[in-house]
Amino acid sequence: PDSGTMGQASSKGMVAGKADVIARSPMALVVPAGNRAGVKRVDSLGDASLRVAVCAMELPCGKLSEKLASKSSVSLDADTLEPGGSAAIVTKASTGEIDVGLVFATDIKAGGAKVERVMIPESSNVSSEVSAAALSASNNAAAARAFVAFLASSGGLELAMGVGLLKP
Repeated sequence: PDSGTMGQASSKGMVAGKADVIARSPMALVVPAGNRAGVKRVDSLGDASLRVAVCAMELPCGKLSEKLASKSSVSLDADTLEPGGSAAIVTKASTGEIDVGLVFATDIKAGGAKVERVMIPESSNVSSEVSAAALSASNNAAAARAFVAFLASSGGLELAMGVGLLKP
């Protein structure tokens, strides 16, 4: 889970030991295939002439949308604050309901050939931290610790990179 969710689990005593950040999920712009609106940069999220979607602000991707907008000096002009999160925005891009959306880069693959990714330069991008920890209620604590160790290993890194997550 993201760092906020992991923090909640830790504070409630659900986590055995310390949670490890195992990857980061960067944000990206998603557009319908063909990019008819010609979206090239983050400032498109503030373009009133475009149909823009960002995640509802109470969601992790919504909080990151605000952080990215602030970091990039962009005033968000969203036509929809999507309660279904990043995956729902990818779906809206795949059907042409929006011109541009801000999503977790890892969710874009689900849109297949119906969407395209517009990269956000690393210097101005933001990411969600993905953490792992063994649960205190685990029936097999040794296996849980071994799995978390695998996720933090080079094999786990390969897996994370394969789905678009970046190791910290």
